[in-house]
Amino acid sequence: TTIVIQSGWRTISNDLFDQLQFYKNKSNLSSDWILTFNESIGLEYKKYISTKTLAIGNISNNANSKDFSNKRLEDTILLISQWVEGNFEDNRILMLLFRFLKNYANKKDKKLGILLRKNNYNEKFFFESDPGENFHFIKKNNSKNSYHWIDKYETIVTVDSTLGYESLSRGNKTIFFNIRSNYNQNKGYSFGWPNIFSKKGIIWTDENDINYFEKI
Repeated sequence: TTIVIQSGWRTISNDLFDQLQFYKNKSNLSSDWILTFNESIGLEYKKYISTKTLAIGNISNNANSKDFSNKRLEDTILLISQWVEGNFEDNRILMLLFRFLKNYANKKDKKLGILLRKNNYNEKFFFESDPGENFHFIKKNNSKNSYHWIDKYETIVTVDSTLGYESLSRGNKTIFFNIRSNYNQNKGYSFGWPNIFSKKGIIWTDENDINYFEKI
């Protein structure tokens, strides 16, 4: 029996489905089961792979149940870093969001935390290179992992990370600035892909619109 487990949010550019499009004969690829984040992504897998699918969410998220005794920090914002070494375009989008959040946190008297992805010198330097000191870094460890921190902060902000969707599934106030889709016209970066939603919603925007950033 072959079982494949989805471990991260997938899209159609520079990712798994981009590669799968080269396989025109679905019978060449098969699996007994693929355990997916949701039913809609399961349908995408079935376009390319002969398989059964079962929507179970993310196993890692499921294994880290929410600790309701973990009291939230009031007036706080947590930005999930999606910094990637050498990826100019994605890092430029992250910096745009970071600058907005710094200004917003100043104006609203909120504390801004950055949940680091790699926790190395280059990632820290990326954020520290922008003038201003009204933010702090969050480092993950075995006792306080990513799930601990997204459950701890009042508002979670992300571009389009897997952890952001996990945060939403845990009932946390989570805001998505899916503006990568606005820059590269890739629908796979739109909020909730492959589900189809409007470009703007109560907790997300796919457009680079500062005025709407303020609203959500």
